[in-house]
Amino acid sequence: CKKYEIPPREAEIIREICNGLSNKEISDKLFISLQTVKDHTHRIYVKTNVKSRVQLITLVKEEKLVKPT
Repeated sequence: CKKYEIPPREAEIIREICNGLSNKEISDKLFISLQTVKDHTHRIYVKTNVKSRVQLITLVKEEKLVKPT
């Protein structure tokens, strides 16, 4: 995560995306608003230069960005 300057909260979002959760499910699980999840996801996409959840999950698997739960 240091390579992409991903803070801990965004790493949590990445982990939940990789676990297959929707934005709504992530917001419920982490007790944050749906818009906050969307904002974090957008920043993650920009930092990692991906355009979709599939690309993000592939990047995470290739570079082992976050530890699985």
